[in-house]
Amino acid sequence: MASKDRPNPVAPQPVPVSAGATRHDASLLSPDDLFLFNQGNHTRLYERLGSHPRVVDGVAGTSFAVFAPNAEAISVMLQTSWFRYTRKRYGTGQRIFLMAPLHHHFEKKGWYESQVVMRFYILCVLCAVVALSTLKIR
Repeated sequence: MASKDRPNPVAPQPVPVSAGATRHDASLLSPDDLFLFNQGNHTRLYERLGSHPRVVDGVAGTSFAVFAPNAEAISVMLQTSWFRYTRKRYGTGQRIFLMAPLHHHFEKKGWYESQVVMRFYILCVLCAVVALSTLKIR
């Protein structure tokens, strides 16, 4: 594929950061990566998705990217469906979460975003261990 077929990557603008702040502008995914991913031709996606330690503007940290297109939609659908069900049954709607999507619920409860991400990561590892432990190896 010629480089003229790909969109030109745009350099992100630097954002002032205080220690411990979460940045959302320091992505590992470039427009070229998204273009190849959408075509299904990205052969080195492992270098972009997952957790990668790096330094951005002199601040050491970790970039994490995951492909989960419907993850937020599930918590929103649960919240909406439960609210409608309880409103129909009891006359007043009740909420499951303080706010949907789910990670905003935990932020409303006072958790930092890094805590939410780390605890979800731990939960994913535990689920993977349970899944692997249920495999029958012959």
